[in-house]
Amino acid sequence: METVIVVAPQGYEKTLRSRIPDRYRVTDGSRGTTVIEDGAKRIYLWESSRVVDEFAPEERAIATQGIQSPDFYLIDFHDIGFCRDLLLAIADDPAIIVDNNQGTILPGSEFARLLRERPNWDWRRFD
Repeated sequence: METVIVVAPQGYEKTLRSRIPDRYRVTDGSRGTTVIEDGAKRIYLWESSRVVDEFAPEERAIATQGIQSPDFYLIDFHDIGFCRDLLLAIADDPAIIVDNNQGTILPGSEFARLLRERPNWDWRRFD
């Protein structure tokens, strides 16, 4: 599985969940995980306070810039298209930061703009 990190103000989980498109099936998984399904494809969304320890100091400064008491949400996925669609729906927001775990850390609205400008972008590839 691949992971994208969303850094949001404390208590933002309801807001993120409310943005998940109705075409997806959303259920509560174990240990606070939100399971998002599109047919046989699944994405897992969950909060993890421990992920902050995995950031290098300079990445942590960028990822938490301007966010008081940040919460860290992990988006675990296999299908890049499904993940892109979900991120466009939930992360187009200047109040959050998206870290694609491949060197790009941007405010959510800028990350969404990049997704729209590069509709075939697969950040996992270094083509």
